[in-house]
Amino acid sequence: MLKHHSTNRTSRLVLAAVVFLAIGTPGLAQGPFERFRRPVAVTTDEALHLFVQRLKGEEQTVAAWRRDEHGSWSRVAELRGDYSTIIWHDGHFYMFLKTSVVRLDDQSFRNVGHADWWFNWRPQAAMVIDGTLMAFGAGPDGGLHLASAPLAVADEGAASRSSRFLRADWQRRPLYQPGPGAPRCIDVRTLLTAESRWVFWVLDRHQESKALNVAELTADGLGEPDTIATARDALGFAVAEHDGRPMVVFTSLPARLREKRLLAYRVRKDEKWPPFHTIESITNEPVEQTVEMVAVTWEDSAHLFLSTEHRILVSQFDGADWSVPRPIMADPVWQGMVDHLVWLVAIAVISVIVLIVSLVRNRSLPRRVEIAGLEYTLASWPRRVAAYLIDLILIVLVLAVLSNFAGISSWVELLIGFSALELLYFSIFEARTGHTFGKQAMGIIVVSRNGGYPSASEALLRNAIRAAADTLAIPLSWLGGSFVLLNTRGSQRLGDVLAGTYVVREQNE
Repeated sequence: MLKHHSTNRTSRLVLAAVVFLAIGTPGLAQGPFERFRRPVAVTTDEALHLFVQRLKGEEQTVAAWRRDEHGSWSRVAELRGDYSTIIWHDGHFYMFLKTSVVRLDDQSFRNVGHADWWFNWRPQAAMVIDGTLMAFGAGPDGGLHLASAPLAVADEGAASRSSRFLRADWQRRPLYQPGPGAPRCIDVRTLLTAESRWVFWVLDRHQESKALNVAELTADGLGEPDTIATARDALGFAVAEHDGRPMVVFTSLPARLREKRLLAYRVRKDEKWPPFHTIESITNEPVEQTVEMVAVTWEDSAHLFLSTEHRILVSQFDGADWSVPRPIMADPVWQGMVDHLVWLVAIAVISVIVLIVSLVRNRSLPRRVEIAGLEYTLASWPRRVAAYLIDLILIVLVLAVLSNFAGISSWVELLIGFSALELLYFSIFEARTGHTFGKQAMGIIVVSRNGGYPSASEALLRNAIRAAADTLAIPLSWLGGSFVLLNTRGSQRLGDVLAGTYVVREQNE
């Protein structure tokens, strides 16, 4: 006789907790994709550079890309650190980290100096004026802050490699200090033109709207500000120079750039900010959800970089029109899925049709089977699917813990690990008790042709077929297994047919 195990309320709560933990595990949600964050475009005397924060699982790096004379982009360095902004001055990049500022050689990207940063706000923009390094940022008090320090004079040779590049400590100075109930500063950009220094900042009007302001920076502080854009949602913007004049591009972010989410730009003229112009060429389908954007002027042309979850695109402004954005970097895993999206959709549609036909046909097949002289009710397809989903959550949860402990992040290694763990889990539990946690919860069990639990070899054989198929293509493996069991008289997968096993209800009906 097959012993029936009832699932009480406690076990159901445990299963619900496992589901919650599996879904909430950060490593599972991130998957194998690479995400891009915080792009910074920097020009030197010789080239245009783009720095991008790359996130893949728990790994976080900084990729430096360089544009060549033919307009092609290539990665020239891979750095460590969580930066907030980067600028270039006199042969060096200055990268602002959480607690320090690092100076990098602009050819080798080698660390050639550092300075401490002890403020409780992180710079969002920076510039060098008359030998003084200036950093701007929004503080936790909602104010717009400026920290400045004089750069040491770098002589040729060993002196330029000095570890400390500041001649004095940082001096902080508030440029905007909100009073009680006043709007708070949340984002800052700066622009240095041949004649002026400009500061752009966004004020949060207590969630009513966001306002983009601009003012000229003088020795006495900020001049009279102009409000040049407002938005109800988060206001994203980028600044660049056009014909020696400041230009700002703005929109509501994050957003998919369609008819109701247009990019717009304004160029200062005759000491005024004329009405904005919409950028019609950047409302097309290739631009998915835009998270951040940054602009810079290079070779008399403004370059606008749009950062999405998995791609960076660029559009150029020739003085009259903006070009259609073209991708310059993308996560290869994500891009491969996009390139094959049509085929994936076609396979999914065909699979659903075949599955529906198989379900209809399965209704005409017998629902009971005789095993060793006794009749048993075959487990239905929905019940088997539900049992497998419970087991799948458990396997993925264990795999996430083991992979994080072992430091495994490769998609291939994770897939092999999943198949191996799946094979061991199902084979051991089914050989010992006839069921797994999922099967026990759904009241079904695996039996051999002699009416008892499957032997070790039978359990291994019935599960090896599925594990091998999962290694090659998980979705096709699941669909293929469902197709076979729905079209056999004993509701058997290929592994069941080879091992001579059946999946039946524990409590006969």
